[in-house]
Amino acid sequence: MKTVLLIVALATTCLAVQPAAAASSWDTAPRLVMAAASLQAQPSAPSQPDASIDIKVEKDSHAWYTNPVWLAIGGLGLLLLIVLIVLAARGGGGATVVSSK
Repeated sequence: MKTVLLIVALATTCLAVQPAAAASSWDTAPRLVMAAASLQAQPSAPSQPDASIDIKVEKDSHAWYTNPVWLAIGGLGLLLLIVLIVLAARGGGGATVVSSK
């Protein structure tokens, strides 16, 4: 398959390089045959084996409290508890008096 693609690429290059005035159907056929013959005459490079990639994922079982999501939920809960304690300690639980005239 690589040889066929290389032949097509070489043939396209040969057609593109020659001037349009000199191009004729009987002139291009021998060039294509010579290009194909020269490619077949050259020894092909040995194909390299496919690279194998092994991905190994080892999942360690961690405790639920080391999960970042649970740490964030716990942090927000602790922050809310602190805010509630501070608001309760400030007092401010007095009654609102609306005076009428």
